[in-house]
Amino acid sequence: MATPYISRLSLLLIFTLSGCSLSQPEEESVQKLLFEINFTQGNWGPPYNGYYIDSEGGLYRFQYAAADEPWKPESGQRFTEQELQEKYAHNRTSLGTINAGTLSNMIQLIDAAAQGPYCDEGLISENGIIMSYIAYRFEPETQAYTPVMLWVLGNGGLRNLSDGAVDLSEWLAQVTGAPYEPWPKEGC
Repeated sequence: MATPYISRLSLLLIFTLSGCSLSQPEEESVQKLLFEINFTQGNWGPPYNGYYIDSEGGLYRFQYAAADEPWKPESGQRFTEQELQEKYAHNRTSLGTINAGTLSNMIQLIDAAAQGPYCDEGLISENGIIMSYIAYRFEPETQAYTPVMLWVLGNGGLRNLSDGAVDLSEWLAQVTGAPYEPWPKEGC
């Protein structure tokens, strides 16, 4: 009965002494950042403020002051986790935690939201603020986050009309207290 144990121990000793190592499974790349709402002052520059939700259910607020250097990612199409974390680390405040079941249900809506369709209403913000509601899709092969626009109001209006995007926008407004105005599907 002790023979299998001694055999395994002997193999481990041989690998260790010969410099070989037993391979460990690679850590799976996981999406850590999920949703964002941000507010900018349009052509007037900072402040740039917003909320984000991570995969642990953490709800945070980030905020830039007028004198702060603005966030400058390499691209506006895809972002690395490091780029997003740099943006979110700026005067970050924890606001609480989202229930795991609710968060899981909202994550399931991202793929549906990514399918659109989109409606360009051409609405202009009265106070010069540009507001964006965003969900992120993580691409493990490139380690990049692609934004899925849900709702934008500012120098023009863009609305994702998919049921998933509407549900996500309403939920994000509810958990953050951010303003949100549903648009009718008619006229698009």
